Amino acid sequence: MPSTQRCHFCGRDFVPNPRIIKQKACSRKACQKARHDQAHAGWRCANPNVYRGVYPKSRRWLDKHPGYLQRYRRKHPDYVKADNRARIERKRRDQRRRSDIRDAFHRQKIEAIRPFWSHMLSRQF
Repeated sequence: MPSTQRCHFCGRDFVPNPRIIKQKACSRKACQKARHDQAHAGWRCANPNVYRGVYPKSRRWLDKHPGYLQRYRRKHPDYVKADNRARIERKRRDQRRRSDIRDAFHRQKIEAIRPFWSHMLSRQF
């Protein structure tokens, strides 16, 4: 009977693949995604500057090839539609995040003036 290991992510026992020497995760999709995310985060920490300077290079290339993006977008309307949908979704998500921050800030302000409310309400103007 093959030996079992405990999954680092869900805690269930699983039979490891004999071809994988240091298998950490079972075959469940959620565990595989967690393993991938953990590996990716580790790689990003080990290589923090890998994408630094990419935008200026892209900008220079686009300056040397004027009209490229306009032509590409005309030829690929499905890509443009999907990109616009994704942009709208990113904007909604960012607005939700910012609104949470703004709400928290307003709650702090309200808590700061709460002791004075009863005094303000009892005053007659």
